Amino acid sequence: VADLARVSAFAELVNPLEPTPAVLAQGKFVYESFCIACHGAKGAGDGKVTALFPKPPSLMTQKVRDWPD
Repeated sequence: VADLARVSAFAELVNPLEPTPAVLAQGKFVYESFCIACHGAKGAGDGKVTALFPKPPSLMTQKVRDWPD
């Protein structure tokens, strides 16, 4: 029951941010500051620290690309 509620809540999520140039620039800054080391420049999970830690999932898989914003 808890899993069903979680899946339902996830499906109803809506990104409250409009994709304005300022919002996209902030997202790029955050990704380059916190995510790129593991996920890599293109989100493939090939960042520079993957030799030291478990490889993160690719952000380019169809499963991830189908997630709502």
